[in-house]
Amino acid sequence: IRQPKWECLATFICSSMKQVAHIRLISLALRERFGEPRAIGDRVVHTFPTPERLGESSESELRKCALGYRAKSLLGTARLIATGDVDLEQMTSLSDPDLRVKLCQFPGVGAKVANCVMLFAYERLRAFPIDVWIERVLRETYFPRARKLNGARLKAFTDKYFGEHGGYAQQY
Repeated sequence: IRQPKWECLATFICSSMKQVAHIRLISLALRERFGEPRAIGDRVVHTFPTPERLGESSESELRKCALGYRAKSLLGTARLIATGDVDLEQMTSLSDPDLRVKLCQFPGVGAKVANCVMLFAYERLRAFPIDVWIERVLRETYFPRARKLNGARLKAFTDKYFGEHGGYAQQY
């Protein structure tokens, strides 16, 4: 299921190196503090905040949502999108390598976050996010004796070995 581009980008900026439970708390805090309330039956939920709404806030306000140092990156990214300096929808037409480069230009976005956004928001099924856990599995499964194994070699391997369905393989 494709995730909205802004929500996906913001979520992955916020979640870098965090546990799932903590990511949920951050998302809930952002929605409750900056989102719009919506009634669903007898419950009130809050939408994910728009880049415009977050862009009007401050780093200290975002830090109150348990973002820590990530608050600065999220604020910078929200402001780039809110001002129209960046159009996430226009980026849909870019090739995978160009899209990855563009995403990595956002504050706090590196290769792993860019690949997550490519996979979940842009439906680029070749995208293969590599975090410490995936790297460990790749090393143990495919390179048990390798001494010199860097990120570029792992990326080249996953691109070739898993090909157009790398994102599925990574999730599995």
